[in-house]
Amino acid sequence: MPMCPSLTTLAVGVVASLATAPAAATGESHPAKEWLDGLIRQAEQGLGERSIIVHYAAEELKRYDVTEIPHLREKLKRFPEHPDHDKLRRLELFERHGPEVREYTMWYHAGEARLNLEPTPMLPGLYFDVCSTRSGGWRMSPRQLFLTGAPGTEPPSHNPRQSIAASSNEILSFFGAGWSMLPRFKDGYEFRAGQGGTWEATITFRVNDRVTRGRLRGTFEPASGRGRITESLAESADTPASAWRETADEWAHDPVLGAEIARVVVLGMDGKPFRRLMFRRAEPLSEARFREVAATPMLTGRDPIRGEYTFTQVTDMTGAETRYTTYDPEAGTMTHRSEGQTPRGQRQSRLTYAGWVLAAVIASTIVILRVRASRAT
Repeated sequence: MPMCPSLTTLAVGVVASLATAPAAATGESHPAKEWLDGLIRQAEQGLGERSIIVHYAAEELKRYDVTEIPHLREKLKRFPEHPDHDKLRRLELFERHGPEVREYTMWYHAGEARLNLEPTPMLPGLYFDVCSTRSGGWRMSPRQLFLTGAPGTEPPSHNPRQSIAASSNEILSFFGAGWSMLPRFKDGYEFRAGQGGTWEATITFRVNDRVTRGRLRGTFEPASGRGRITESLAESADTPASAWRETADEWAHDPVLGAEIARVVVLGMDGKPFRRLMFRRAEPLSEARFREVAATPMLTGRDPIRGEYTFTQVTDMTGAETRYTTYDPEAGTMTHRSEGQTPRGQRQSRLTYAGWVLAAVIASTIVILRVRASRAT
């Protein structure tokens, strides 16, 4: 999908003005550079000591060719187990509901957080929540609960902080395109002031012995001292086509965040936009309210956000040995297994892990994409 006209116009204007502007040396003073230096220092703190609730949405920009539907239906009539049934289902859902838009809510309190992923028309009724506090972490969906230990003790494949960190980076992008890349600029960068208040900052660094180029572009108003980072690009010198790009638009001041933020951020890779982030609103968050929503769920109970719940599978990885609990609410029976305890227990552990695969894939999609980008940047 092409960028919206306002972003395209801005990007072209920045390129044109910078092409004729004199370069400023790395250490040379300039009001826009001084402003950017302040942002770089601020970016090292991430979301810092804030205590906020942030609501935003993410729209997947991949488009499907629904003209394939009649052909696939005819082709699959006599083959109920054919793997293309999944493709047909996705096409039908896209035709019925359009692009997938998922709503996110981040409950953030000074480094601890709960992240809610709401159901979508493609996955109705399936929410996915993750939480990480100083004392422990958990993940839950309507029927499953996964408990992890304190930060630093979680199994790598079941770490709730990964999804929270990825969502935090998306929230930070509302403050400026490529915000998560800003700390790399702290050791020095090339700065160029353009015409009409435009500017560009570039760096070259190495990641795993790969030369990488980072670039930020934006605007600055000397009279007000306000600036914006409207575009970022990170590309490997040997594979520039795989560049990670962010563009930020529709800026407005948010009183809760205390900053001017972009209401829309578009993420792109390999030359194509794939995800649009849309800022909804921010709210202040008290510590008491955070402790309430971050409380570890039990087998049955009431969550302050999701309401009444009953889990049929619980995986507890807080101890030296993983423990699995299955619960049949109709029969009122409960079974407990330790990992590897019996052949049946081994099968149960695989069942429990398999049940989390879908949640992990959905909740960590953006994590995988950002990891892929980081290898190029």
